[in-house]
Amino acid sequence: MNLKMTTKLILSFLSIIILSFSNSRVSFSRPGEMMQIPSMAFSKNHNTLFTINVGGEVVNFSSDFRKYSGAFSLKIQTKTGYNIGVSAVSLASPVGTKEAGFHIQKTIFQYGDVIISSGIHDLIYIRDGNDVIQINDMSFFTVFTNKNKFDNYDLSINFGGGTGKIGYDPQTADISSGINYGGFLGFNLKTPYFQKNGGLDLLMEYAGGGVNAGLKMPITSNFTVNCGITHFENLGEFATESKLGSEQKELQADAP
Repeated sequence: MNLKMTTKLILSFLSIIILSFSNSRVSFSRPGEMMQIPSMAFSKNHNTLFTINVGGEVVNFSSDFRKYSGAFSLKIQTKTGYNIGVSAVSLASPVGTKEAGFHIQKTIFQYGDVIISSGIHDLIYIRDGNDVIQINDMSFFTVFTNKNKFDNYDLSINFGGGTGKIGYDPQTADISSGINYGGFLGFNLKTPYFQKNGGLDLLMEYAGGGVNAGLKMPITSNFTVNCGITHFENLGEFATESKLGSEQKELQADAP
């Protein structure tokens, strides 16, 4: 393999920058095309072996109450239909808590425009002084993906259900004692804008009791900037720790 080809491959493999308003499932850090919910495991449109993501979620910009979650993730897609990811996350709350995670899913069935994928996300090792793996955090899930094309737009609809962090992933310490579970629904609209670089994606999803909205903007064919807001329905509650008077609150579990 010559130097030119090697350089091209490395650039293709590297880089998605994440900017998002903040939890354990930091937006865009899990396998798939959505922010926090699972999506189709395998896509023939992907021409890269793996993708590196670096970014975070901010829950307060104030110098006195600044909090954010940082994440690094590596996502690999195989020709046999597997999508594998590893992640390292530093949580906004509790401060100083770090996690290492493993995630795997596979396409198990396809009929027409409907694709069924299943897997396990959030096999997480927590570095919090106890150094444990929380079994209840593991996310077993199945996702149905329907892909449609109209004019110059492509619409992917992802819906399904899962356990663990997919069911409930708060911004604060998780004090629930049982296994959480819940459904999810997401839309990914690929537009003709920035088509030369792959197309601008508009995202909207419901997961864990909240609505997330975002976009994926390809700066070049090899680099993408992802932006989004989690718990969009609570946007007015952003950075409540630094507000004054009756509006001042501690960081909420469903903070945007």
